[in-house]
Amino acid sequence: MRVAVIGFGMMGRQIAQVFAQHGSEVAVTDENPVAVKSGLDEVAHGPYGIESAVAKAKITREEGAKTLLTVSKIGSRLSKKDRLLGMHFFNPAQITKLVEIVKTDETSERAIQEAAKIVESIGKTPIIAQDEPGFIANRLGLTLYLQASKLLEEETANIHDIDLAMKLGYNHPMGPFELADFVGLDTRLRNLEALFQATGDEKWIPPKALREMVNQGYMGDPSRRKGSKGGYHEFFETTH
Repeated sequence: MRVAVIGFGMMGRQIAQVFAQHGSEVAVTDENPVAVKSGLDEVAHGPYGIESAVAKAKITREEGAKTLLTVSKIGSRLSKKDRLLGMHFFNPAQITKLVEIVKTDETSERAIQEAAKIVESIGKTPIIAQDEPGFIANRLGLTLYLQASKLLEEETANIHDIDLAMKLGYNHPMGPFELADFVGLDTRLRNLEALFQATGDEKWIPPKALREMVNQGYMGDPSRRKGSKGGYHEFFETTH
């Protein structure tokens, strides 16, 4: 299978690696040539990259070498609307098992079925969503995050206890604030801004604290966000 990834930022790099590790011929391109070089470096040496996977015995050294031979630069695009659909991966794409297949009103059933087979072939589980703002997972996740933010703002509970409520009460692997720090607070802010702009619904307006944190350089987990001052705990310990 041949796969083209257009845009080699954080998610593009992860998606390219996932397909390459599962035997696909992957081509990547980005309007910024530097992004291609830095992206290939991350695929090779990053925390979820090929070297790490080999070291943890997730893949063999031979499979790792083959993966890095298959990533190159090229550009292509689809033209037939009945074949057009979205595939929404989750961060980090190398680990998370879910992929949302996003269909338009013109996407054919055959295209959806083929996309589902592709998703399954790389060891992930597909779900189907209509092309509406936020799809499924983001709308559910952001709704929880906004309610958690409201509890914090109203001083109903603190960050630690809100996170524990979801981890121990609902068996979530991470609490809403822990997850926000993991994903990146700037990413979370962009998600909410995009939903608000797309729908005009005031329920998606980002919390004031989130905007303050991003403006002041608190982007989330510093180990995942280079240059970040920290996340929720660091911000509230420093300013409150």
